Amino acid sequence: MNRRDRRKTAASDTNWAADLNKGLSDHKAGRLDAAERAYRRIPSRAPEAVEALHWLGVLAHQRGQDQRALRFLRQSAERQPDNPVCLHHLGEVARAAGQFEEAVAAYRKALPLARDPGDILFGLGTALLDLGDNEAAAEALQQAVAHAPRDPQAYNNLGNAQAALGQTEAGLASYRQAIALAPGYGEALANLGLALEAAGDTQEAMRALRAAVAAEPDRGALREALARVLMGLDRWEEAEPEARAVLAEKPGSLAALLALGQCLTRLGRIEEALSLHRRATAVAPEDATAWFLLGLCQQIGGDFEAARESLERTITLRPDHGQAHYSLALIRGKDAPATERTRLETLLADPELPDSERSHIAFALARLLERGGSPDDAFAAYAKANALRFAVHPFDIEGHETLVDRLIETFNAAFFAQRRDFGSPSQRPVFIVGMPRCGSTLTEQILASHPEVHGAGELNYVRALVQDLPGLVGVGEPYPACAAKMTAAQSRRLAETHLGKLEACDPGAARVVDKMLGNYLRLGLIALMFPNATVVHCHRDPVDTCLSCFFQDFGSGLRFSYDLRALGVAYRAYRRIMEHWKAVLPLTLVEVGYEDLVEEPEPVVRRLLAACGLEWDARCLEFHTSERAVATSSVWQVRQPLYRSSVERWRRYEAHLGPLFDALGELAPKADRP
Repeated sequence: MNRRDRRKTAASDTNWAADLNKGLSDHKAGRLDAAERAYRRIPSRAPEAVEALHWLGVLAHQRGQDQRALRFLRQSAERQPDNPVCLHHLGEVARAAGQFEEAVAAYRKALPLARDPGDILFGLGTALLDLGDNEAAAEALQQAVAHAPRDPQAYNNLGNAQAALGQTEAGLASYRQAIALAPGYGEALANLGLALEAAGDTQEAMRALRAAVAAEPDRGALREALARVLMGLDRWEEAEPEARAVLAEKPGSLAALLALGQCLTRLGRIEEALSLHRRATAVAPEDATAWFLLGLCQQIGGDFEAARESLERTITLRPDHGQAHYSLALIRGKDAPATERTRLETLLADPELPDSERSHIAFALARLLERGGSPDDAFAAYAKANALRFAVHPFDIEGHETLVDRLIETFNAAFFAQRRDFGSPSQRPVFIVGMPRCGSTLTEQILASHPEVHGAGELNYVRALVQDLPGLVGVGEPYPACAAKMTAAQSRRLAETHLGKLEACDPGAARVVDKMLGNYLRLGLIALMFPNATVVHCHRDPVDTCLSCFFQDFGSGLRFSYDLRALGVAYRAYRRIMEHWKAVLPLTLVEVGYEDLVEEPEPVVRRLLAACGLEWDARCLEFHTSERAVATSSVWQVRQPLYRSSVERWRRYEAHLGPLFDALGELAPKADRP
């Protein structure tokens, strides 16, 4: 090559370098077409061509052309196998294209060559996660966060790897760190919420999923998870719009139909709920859950014949459906077929039956035996059902008694004397409180038979407010301590919000009855919001109350009800806090004894109506003719005239009740105490 030719070659080399620089400059500025033209001017024999191929690959990836990008990057990587940037980009594009094994190989080649391997470790860990190699993924991502401790995505993906390995606490910590670094990070919030739901921390799951939905409202799966969590917390009013949004997105979805149907059932909108549940059985005629929920809705609405048919259909589709067997037992009188006992006993003898189903079926068998006049056999079946449940859902006796101590300490007479100007003057709310199985559904049915009263059933509003109160008041202390920090203005705002919810229940009702019995633990907060409200305290003989709880299948709720000793302790704690409330509350508190009500109803009903500020109405004595929905285990009983057969029911089972008598102490029948 002569001097002139060498000068021409040098000039061309200079132009190729200029083209590469021009391409990189345009690329960085987002002028992709100009960048591609500059890269393509560089001939394959030029030294700059290998870099041009590299950046053509990156550019193609930016345009969503991953297969084309891979061709460029593979060629570039072959010609410069020690370039960590090119290998890293090859890994990134291979991972985006779903070529996870190729991505892992590229990342691993790049690692020893890189000065700062944080991004490469992140990519490697994420690709390994995509391959299902969770252990190797966790190791790589641990190294990634060590190199890049401010990278929220690395913490999020590390949390995914840890969750997949069953390292729940570590995963939760990683998700929380990701959110701390990026508070609006929707994916991490969603992952945290789902992990908390799986871990059983539904309160925190609700908060995380709400934040995730706010960050990414178009992700339907998040709304579905949020609806599921809210339903699990009995926050049906809040779950309804989430379930409705999911159904709007997926109109034929069985899960969405069932979720919204359940919400509407629990909110007392039975006709709407029935329509959804019928649609669900049409969508999936062989789905046992769809038929069960339809039967439950029909049962709550009082259509017992239709409910029987739906529940029997459930059992035909899934013979071991324990809840269907139990629900059927609730609405059967003494007309159960002779084969029913054999069917239930056969199921209980099946060694493959899960304990969760076994417990429901044992409760159903016990009810059948009780109605059949076999009290000892019935009690044995009830004891078996409860033992199965208590083993999984034990009751924290010490924690419950500590809560009662704190309520008494916080809400004393001086507390209310200092807060006379708190809350709303409204008399609209009526709260029925007491222990379960105390005659409260009967009392609500009597009140709801009055034309000026709406019986709203078991509203979760106050319980949810207790859970949310620390945040609403703006303090870090839990309830009841946070109630002491509430201002008068805050109490009025909370009361107005509550009244708005009651207005939605029935705009024309002068009184709206909330029959959430556990509100006996929340009467201090209720008094702060509604000092003029009426509280109806329903009570019954202690042993009859406890035994009726023991004989009731409450699912996973009311944990004290699954053990005779726990029942006795819980009952004594309830009596202790009720005596305290009677002494300090600035509320109208009316006592309704079950035995008095069934013995001579009219005087009790007259006194009850007067306490609620209502005129006498004889229809309240014809409560059993009401067609309103009843969503409690007393669904059948409240549609019957008053009967006395439940008074001193415990005497048939006296020989089995020693642990309960011991726990009740001075509240036990005198003749049975040592």
